[in-house]
Amino acid sequence: MRRIHWFFWLLGVSVILGAWSAHGLDGWLSATKIESFKVGVQYQMMHGLVLLFIEINAKQSGLKLAQIRSIQRWFLAGIVCFSGSIYLLSLNEYWGASWIKWLWPITPIGGVLLIAGWFWGGYQFYKVRDEK
Repeated sequence: MRRIHWFFWLLGVSVILGAWSAHGLDGWLSATKIESFKVGVQYQMMHGLVLLFIEINAKQSGLKLAQIRSIQRWFLAGIVCFSGSIYLLSLNEYWGASWIKWLWPITPIGGVLLIAGWFWGGYQFYKVRDEK
């Protein structure tokens, strides 16, 4: 439970970014880029809630702390890569920084990391089920 505050911060930032995408990005970005930005927000929120759920239920899960942390690392890396790259690529329409457009491969890598987190978590919980 020592990390729980970080997940609240992560979720709070997703609310701020969601509000900004709904009310503050008009005129800065095209509708398509705003929708992309919102996808990043949705995935950050969804996976932030998963991180919070895992942390709160860690003791009841039957998993060792190292197993819990490994699942959380997959999700955190996925959030940073997937949502972070979407935010930067979307905002680049306004900024026009040429180097940012080269970040596009990071988005699918982030998606793979999120998928890996789900399957790794499923595997860890499956192993615990067999140990009981």
